Parts: sequence; structure tokens; C-alpha cells
Amino acid sequence: MAQRFITAIVLSAGKGSRMRSSLPKSLHPVAGQPILARILLSLKRAKVDEIRVVINEESKRLIQPVAEAFKAQVFFQDEKVGTAAAVLSAQADALTGDVLIVNGDHPLISPADLEKVVKLFQEESADLCIGSCVKEYPGDYGRIIRQKEKIVAIVEKDSLTHESRKVNEINSGIYLVKAEGLVSCLSQIKDQNPKGEYCLTDMVSIFVDQGKKVITCPVTEDSAFGVNTQRELSFATKKIFTRKLNHLMNQGVIIVDPLNTYIEDGVQIGQGSVIYPGVYLKGSTSIGPFCAIETNSFIMDSLIHELVLVRSGSYLESAEVGTQSVIGPYARLRPGTKIGKQCKVGNFVEMKKTSFGSRSKASHLSYLGDSEIGEDVNIGCGTVTCNLNMDGKKYSTRVGDKVFVGSGTQIVAPVKLGDCSATGAGSVITKDVPAQALAVERAPQKNLENYFKRKTREDEKK
Repeated sequence: MAQRFITAIVLSAGKGSRMRSSLPKSLHPVAGQPILARILLSLKRAKVDEIRVVINEESKRLIQPVAEAFKAQVFFQDEKVGTAAAVLSAQADALTGDVLIVNGDHPLISPADLEKVVKLFQEESADLCIGSCVKEYPGDYGRIIRQKEKIVAIVEKDSLTHESRKVNEINSGIYLVKAEGLVSCLSQIKDQNPKGEYCLTDMVSIFVDQGKKVITCPVTEDSAFGVNTQRELSFATKKIFTRKLNHLMNQGVIIVDPLNTYIEDGVQIGQGSVIYPGVYLKGSTSIGPFCAIETNSFIMDSLIHELVLVRSGSYLESAEVGTQSVIGPYARLRPGTKIGKQCKVGNFVEMKKTSFGSRSKASHLSYLGDSEIGEDVNIGCGTVTCNLNMDGKKYSTRVGDKVFVGSGTQIVAPVKLGDCSATGAGSVITKDVPAQALAVERAPQKNLENYFKRKTREDEKK
């Protein structure tokens, strides 16, 4: 049986007042990604044909770019409040096929559960399918009310009676309905409830009264989990981090303390690598086998080859580190930096948009920006490439192979240091240095004889 065209509607117009934040609720980050982005990604993976996101006008500037990144259309909810009014705002009257409706605050919703709902809905030729799950402590979730095992209504928290509170089957917020029956049903929903809202859950009783087929599909507690507070946001984040850590450990990665390690979904790590406590690995970072990432290091969108040691407190962003290199402690590699094989980048060394050749060393307290450093180079302590000119432009420094840069050297770009050349400690290099040359540029030293004896006599006279 061929699958009908499916339009997904994401309800993301709520202001999320309980979050106590000026940021729209659906944009709060969960393990590095906005809630809305996670939902849209799950819908994409569930292979829905079209996605529509309903937001409020105030959130347009912030939410619209996220929705459009997933090729979703954005619609604005009118003055009517409630989930049913939100669905109508997505121009539901123009839809055909089937309509999948989900809440915009469920970051743990899974593609597998969405596909399960679609499959059961189609197999049963249902008019409406509700995702439900049994929860030991239902809390404020809406309850699934049944008669003779068939669903007859959903009761929201504000309308719960003493008896309905005993029900532990909850509404997940996932609805799949035939488009042809959706609009006529929505037009019958009234705002006669404690909140004065047009509630989507009233569809169930309306469809049942009309003799239409309403079914439920069991989904996981994760898919039913909605975020309404900062504590719930933190819970969702921890859930995703834990899932990722368990997957990595099953693949042979050594996580010393999973309770204090934070690795996002897109990160890849090779077997035998050791990740120490306090590490945060973000974005598209890829770490090869048999690496060690020490405590409190932060690595984002970076490529780390095999057998690399990243020592404590280092910060890497959009950088690449070659095999058998050592980074840190407390090193910073900024975007565009590429470290070769068997290199050493020591404590308080910062690099930006720099190519650092194999077996080269910058052991401590240096800044290398917009530079090309050759192989087997030694960068002395306190070296600075002065890449920003007074004209506001940045210029590059080129250092050949086997160059020795003395401590405290200031290299004023644009400058080229030839192969096997050297600079004297404390020099300010403003001109190219030929291969095999020694460049020394210092003010002449002047010794004032008996300076301190004279100073003492002058002070006594006073």
C-alpha cells in the first residue's frame, strides 16, 4: 500500500512563560541544538513530505531562520489561542493527504515513533491516530480516556477529575489525521474549557461522536516528553548526552566519567580513545583512535587524527591536528588552523588561520596568526606574528623549514623567513630573512656605570 502525502505541522507559537526566558521556548538548546531543530530533523528522517511550522509574530526574526534551514514553511498564529487555532493558522484547509501534528517543545521525539504512528494509521485505515504511552507518574499530561478499551476522549490537566487522575495513559502530543476530516472537525471545536482555548484534543470526542475510527499508537516516553521549564530542558539535554555516551562506550571509546562528559550527536570518536571528565565535544568534531582528551578541554567542529594528546584546558575550534601531535595544556587553536604530524603546541600558545608543519614546536606563550610555518621549526617563547597592520588589513607570515625563532621575537607581517634561518632573541623582524641567515634586530645595550650608587647618594641628600 502506497503511503499518502504527509504534511507535518509543528506547533511552536507558545510563549513558554514557565521557561522564565525571553528566548522562544522552541529555540532553547538541547545538547547543542535548538528544540525546534531536533523536531524538524526527526520529521525529515521520518520522511514526511512537507513541514509547516506555526509561530507567533514576535518570534519571527529568531525562529524563521531555523525553520527555513530545514526547508519548512512558517505560518503565524492569529489572535485565537490554543492548539486547534494554531493548526488552522497553518492553512490546514488547503491540505490534502494526511496531516501529522506534533508539539514544538518535544525535543526527544523519535523518527521511529513517528514512522510507527504512520504505519499503524495506514494499516488500520483510521481517521485519527493519537500517539500515547503509559507513564508511572503522569503529572500534568493529558489523559487518554477509554470505554471498553476504545479511546473516547483526551482530558487535559485543567479538566482532570479525581477519577481521571488515576489514569496513567497519557497523550504524547502526536496526532495523525486525514486532511479531509481535519478542517470540518476543527471548525466544531469551542473554547469552552478552563483556559478559554481552542484545544486540539477535542478532536477525539468529535470524531468518536461522528462514528469515525479513532485509534492510539504506543510511543516511547521520550517522544511524549515535553519541555516547559528549565529543569525539564536540562533533563532532556542529559538524556541525549547519556544516549550518545552509551553509544560511544559500546563502540570501544573510554569515557572516564560519563556523568561529567558532554558529547554532541554529530561527534565521531575512534576506538581506544580516552575522554576525561569535563570535556565538551561539539558539532562535527571527529577524533581518531587512540587519542586522549584531557580534563576541561573544549573541541568544536575539528578534526583530530589518531594518537593525538590534547592536554587539559585546551580550546579547539574548526582546527585540524595531525597524528601523534600534542596540544596544550591551555592551548587555543582558532578557525583555519592546521597542525601537522608529531607537532607540539604547548601551554598558552594561540594560533589562528595558521598552517603548522610536521615536527614543529611552539612550546609556550606565543601567538601565530595568518601564518605558514614549515617543518621542523622551533618557535621560541613569547614569539608573536604581528599580522594586523595600521591600515586595518591582516598580512601573512611565512616561515620555511628548519627555522629557529628566538624567544621574544616579534615578526611584523608580511615577512618571509627562509629555510634554515634563525632570529635572535628579542628581535623585531620587519624584513625578509634569507635562507641560512641569522637575523638580529635590537637597540644597542647601554650600561650606566655606578647608577645605583649615584641614586643612593642623591636620596641621602634629600
